[in-house]
Amino acid sequence: MNKFKMKSIFMILIMGFILIILGTKSQAADFSKDTGCNNSDTSFKYDVKGYNGNNTAIQITANNKDTAKVIYKYSNLKPREFYSISAYVKVDNIICDSNDYQSGAIIGLEQTPASTEMIKQSTDWKKISYVALSSVDGTLNAKFSLNNSSGTVLFDCIEIKQINEDSDFKVYSYTNGRKKTGRVVFWNDSIKGTGITDEEMKKWLGTLLDIREYLTGLTSVEVDDGNVDIIATNEYGAVAYINWGRTEIQWMKSSVNLDDFHRDFQNSVDTPYFITHEIGHQHTLSQVNFATEFWGTALGLIADYNLNLKISNLGNMTLQKESI
Repeated sequence: MNKFKMKSIFMILIMGFILIILGTKSQAADFSKDTGCNNSDTSFKYDVKGYNGNNTAIQITANNKDTAKVIYKYSNLKPREFYSISAYVKVDNIICDSNDYQSGAIIGLEQTPASTEMIKQSTDWKKISYVALSSVDGTLNAKFSLNNSSGTVLFDCIEIKQINEDSDFKVYSYTNGRKKTGRVVFWNDSIKGTGITDEEMKKWLGTLLDIREYLTGLTSVEVDDGNVDIIATNEYGAVAYINWGRTEIQWMKSSVNLDDFHRDFQNSVDTPYFITHEIGHQHTLSQVNFATEFWGTALGLIADYNLNLKISNLGNMTLQKESI
């Protein structure tokens, strides 16, 4: 075999190796689709003309008020990681009760109340994003939904990204000496100009881990091995859940002024009250009712008192929407 052939074979092998590396570096998520609605005359269509003019959009039409959704059941994700789920949405003649803040077109996580903003009436194409945590087995069920409304909604260009690959978001993370981790994800745009520093965020997350550890010792209820994950990007709502054995605290980005948050840090405030309240929820019953709201508050305040923490209302946000 001459030198030219040997060199050619060698180059082919090198290129093949590079392609294998590139192909395995970022493994795509798998998904399956499911649908759900209450009315027999609600319809679902696929391959409808979408944002880019291609026949790729999902269309949901409810002739009468309904809650109808297409569920993307993602698998093959990295376990317990933040993911952004985005889509372009367009609505036509969305009719709902004016005082119903949970109606309209949304992206959300199945079996939780948090979501993007609710798109109503009639709009042109608009990109919306939702952030969620994958489960311990690398799954995540995202819903593209028309909530308690009539009208037509189209979703197109649906995309899922791990947060560290999405330039729209920033994640702060802190691990204490006991191997417990606190994380919080914000919109980049909400952080810009606030003056919040990495050191402030790490100190804050360390405080939340201390609260969790104290409440675990007080109640003998351990959740997610004592870790804390906070999503501060979604429009609704300020709620805490226990899904797949881990804690998730939702922070309504539209209700919290991050300039106030930074000012609190500068004034030696350890944490806003509503975050303490939500951590208290992890050590109460899973259903939401008066008793869990009472004990969420009580446990949070007990932890604040015994850990000698300084807390604030952060713009008078005390129990807004938390009792829902």
